[in-house]
Amino acid sequence: MIDWVHTSCQEWSRQYRNRRFDTGYPPRSMLGKLVEEGAGAGSSKFYQHFPEVYRGDAMDVSIAVQRMTGTMRLEWACAVFIAHYLFAGKAKAKARELNLNMADYWRHLHSAHCFIAGHIQQPKAA
Repeated sequence: MIDWVHTSCQEWSRQYRNRRFDTGYPPRSMLGKLVEEGAGAGSSKFYQHFPEVYRGDAMDVSIAVQRMTGTMRLEWACAVFIAHYLFAGKAKAKARELNLNMADYWRHLHSAHCFIAGHIQQPKAA
């Protein structure tokens, strides 16, 4: 595992989860929507668009991940990368879900790190 890439990927995953799952509005059930909006609730007339916004290293990681997803040779590396950074749980359980042994799991994650390291700049030491 490449430490500085790992740190950048953690920041990317934090920003991804915040953007993906936090719309800024409290969650409502379908019944709550029906009470407030009446008939046709859920098929809202207005569509709110939250553009994909990343800051700092997360933007570079996002671009590298998009490139990696388009590379067939890195299909497993991409799957392991997504599982490792976006889903909760231990690596052993994630490897089991992907039908990989632990050595292959870490090898694919390292391949993803190497690909990302080639596409982003290493942060300068403070």
